[in-house]
Amino acid sequence: MLPPYSLTKEEGLSYYFTTDYGLEYVVYFMDYSFMFGEYLPPYIPVYTFNIELIAEARVLSKATDKRIEATVSAILRLFFEEIENVMVYICDNLDNKHHARKRKFDSWYSNAINSQIEKYDFVAITEDYELLNSVLLHTQNPFKLQVLSAFKMLNESGFSPL
Repeated sequence: MLPPYSLTKEEGLSYYFTTDYGLEYVVYFMDYSFMFGEYLPPYIPVYTFNIELIAEARVLSKATDKRIEATVSAILRLFFEEIENVMVYICDNLDNKHHARKRKFDSWYSNAINSQIEKYDFVAITEDYELLNSVLLHTQNPFKLQVLSAFKMLNESGFSPL
């Protein structure tokens, strides 16, 4: 596997990196516990995962940069060093690219994530949208059954991620 790009850690759970092609990304985790208010006690840490392109290079390469995958995987491994951390990944459908986002994230997960991390996929469907989402947690997370039950109920309620 290729080495990850150098990371700059910022306040909280935010990481920045720049690719060989001059693309700048931020990967961050935000507290998402409020979405689980009626389903989980507040001491269980639940976060969302986001990756954003914050600066583009003048010339974009058409090549797939495998080091981005290695970098995101390294960040996820850092996040799950805390066994009790729970991560929710949401593929919004505002631009109708949610299936492509899910395929990319599934590829990152299957190619690089430690076997100690489990991923459970869900779909929340309402009249207005189809929300593909996943929850990731450590196999040794003491709240695993509680989290999975809560996440299932949240999806069945047709939750809105915002």
